[in-house]
Amino acid sequence: MCSSGRTKFKPKLKEKTWNPEVERVLFQLWQEKGIYRFKKESGKPVFSIDTPPPYVNTPIHIGQAYTYV
Repeated sequence: MCSSGRTKFKPKLKEKTWNPEVERVLFQLWQEKGIYRFKKESGKPVFSIDTPPPYVNTPIHIGQAYTYV
């Protein structure tokens, strides 16, 4: 118990589930199918994103919206 008389809460952490083998297999599949490959003959407009999205591990705030508008 902590000094306030309450039981201290200890959250359980999730087990890590990232498997590098899964990533390797998916990346190979994407390469074989031409996913994310630039296709000039597609006729679609070309664009680039010059700024990264906000960090996914922090809360989004209004300042992020003003930065990219």
